[in-house]
Amino acid sequence: MIPKPNVQSQPAARLPKSKATASTTAIQPLEITTTAVVMGDTCQGPEDPADSSTKQNSHELDGDVLHRKQSRHHHHHYLRSPASQATASVDNSPLVSPSGSMVSCTPPAISDAGFSVLPPPIIKIPSEAIAALQGAADASKRKATKRSPPSATTSDLVTLFESCFFSAVLLVQWSNIVGPKVEKIWSSEAMDERLQIMIGRQVLNGEVGRTVETVEPKWLVLYRQSIVCTAFLYTDPTAQSLCALIMVVPVRYLRNFSQYFHILRDRVPSQLIQPLIQLRKVHKRHEWPCALDQFTWSWLAPFIRSIMDLESVSLPIEYTRICHTILDHESRQLLDSPFIARVITSHLQTSGSTLIVGNSLTTINMMINTLALFLSPEERNRSSHARKNHKYMPDLYLQGILIQDMEGTSSQMERVVLESVIPTTIVDMTRLIVKQTLLLPQYHQLHCQYQRWLMRRKEDEASARPDSEWKKQALMHRTDSIAPIVQNLLDETRKVPTRLREGYVRQWHRGLVKRGLALVKYVQEEG
Repeated sequence: MIPKPNVQSQPAARLPKSKATASTTAIQPLEITTTAVVMGDTCQGPEDPADSSTKQNSHELDGDVLHRKQSRHHHHHYLRSPASQATASVDNSPLVSPSGSMVSCTPPAISDAGFSVLPPPIIKIPSEAIAALQGAADASKRKATKRSPPSATTSDLVTLFESCFFSAVLLVQWSNIVGPKVEKIWSSEAMDERLQIMIGRQVLNGEVGRTVETVEPKWLVLYRQSIVCTAFLYTDPTAQSLCALIMVVPVRYLRNFSQYFHILRDRVPSQLIQPLIQLRKVHKRHEWPCALDQFTWSWLAPFIRSIMDLESVSLPIEYTRICHTILDHESRQLLDSPFIARVITSHLQTSGSTLIVGNSLTTINMMINTLALFLSPEERNRSSHARKNHKYMPDLYLQGILIQDMEGTSSQMERVVLESVIPTTIVDMTRLIVKQTLLLPQYHQLHCQYQRWLMRRKEDEASARPDSEWKKQALMHRTDSIAPIVQNLLDETRKVPTRLREGYVRQWHRGLVKRGLALVKYVQEEG
């Protein structure tokens, strides 16, 4: 019988200090790589099923290692290094130590307290290819999170829709098989499907079977449902069917909403219908729900915001006092200058659409009160006095902006003026310069080109393509012309007492409108 060697009586073998350091340096990259692969998912939150099964196998292996009988004929040398200490790994390294997530083997007691125990070897770990694929998937998730709209923007959109007088926006498409197909673009609250179908049938009633060449507005009041439907009929060339964009408004807002119907009639075809037709061409049916979401963010929300901004501004419907205008005796120096004659002439030529720019709110508002005498009550309702932090609103007839509140340079301001449907006059109160845009019909052509450029730019932003620059064109020109009828008005106004000047100007404006209508009627009869 061969006696068993006494292993415990032999002194434990120890590497020299230089060899221990060299071995630790060679093992340390392997330890960090192993830690990054195994523990990467621990820091990222929920685990994948494949990773959990891998970890379970690793725990089973570690359990086998624990219950496995230690060999008596082999000596395992455990080397200590500052890089393998648990405290150093937590404090100095962004990677989590594997000793915190796996069951570690209890090593034999080592007399040197200056070294810590290295973790046991890991037999099964995910391959580098799987780790690379998982990293790519995590990166794509992070990019998708960045592309999603922020919560603040979403809350702003919800607040906008809740504060407007629109209760729903529907899109109806006629089908010869199933009838009207109604899609809800947006609604402030839950809407019954039967009500949506009934609205679609009422809007398309009497319209099926004919071809709508242009966008046609349609006004519909449903008293039993207490709603007003403003529909815009058009023919979709991609779907080759009759469609309608419907804006639903409660009856209680009918009085306020009715005064903006002509604004919708002018703006909906270019700002809402054309984007819908273009999106239908690009996305077809398989991506149509995503296209409707893009339509809501890019076109519908800015359109509703521009309409609701008109509710916050207005000039008094009744005429202001003469002391608040330039027609007062205290403003005789400005009244006698040819500048005011040029301003009134251009103001009348551009259908009462004027933007006044200056440094003083008092001077700007005094000019606004003077030009408001040449507007109708409906046009004064769509005008605004100048105030701080006021931005340009293209749907206003008369408005004022401080120079410090202007967006960008003067060339950019001239481009923004193109958003207005009608020509515009720009009055510079600091330099006493009067500019005006092109008059009809040249302005209408340039306005349509600008709207098409805006639509292309939004499409480029949605598809991550580089934005196309707007080609600068001759839009504004300085005008020094004075109409003889305007000069005659100012000469006669100086002779009238101050208290009668307001009534005299109002009567003169009514006479001018009557003569204009008579001239139009004469041209129509002769033509």
